[in-house]
Amino acid sequence: MQQNTLLVDRLIAQQVAKMTISNDKLRAEYKRQSELLADAEQYQVSHIVTATEADAKSVIKAAKGGSLGWLLPNQINPALANVIMNLNVGSITSMPIATPEGWQVIKLDDKRKFKVPSFEESKQQLTNAVIAIERAEFVQKLIEAAKVE
Repeated sequence: MQQNTLLVDRLIAQQVAKMTISNDKLRAEYKRQSELLADAEQYQVSHIVTATEADAKSVIKAAKGGSLGWLLPNQINPALANVIMNLNVGSITSMPIATPEGWQVIKLDDKRKFKVPSFEESKQQLTNAVIAIERAEFVQKLIEAAKVE
């Protein structure tokens, strides 16, 4: 099984090495991502995680610290993102939120419209995204062509 994994990884690495990523592909990916983010908002969030609900409730009374910086909703646990998007700037959750990590207390420090970075600023991330897309397409073609017995 390990040998098969190594062979597959090598095949995919060889395919990735052959890929040519033109500026046209990068610009198309930039356009796609920019359109997805056109109306996005970012949230500057602080949070504190506690082991118990009782600890979280006491933190709500004096929540300070725990800054996460600026985040897009898709960068946040979906249960927390829903709460954050409905908070007013400066407000703190009235009740702690249970998550697998513990009890979360959230404060919305600020929010703003997301500013899409320029094409040049995004070039490396776009290259990585195009490689990932082409790699996934290559793997999908292999799966479709495979004969499983």
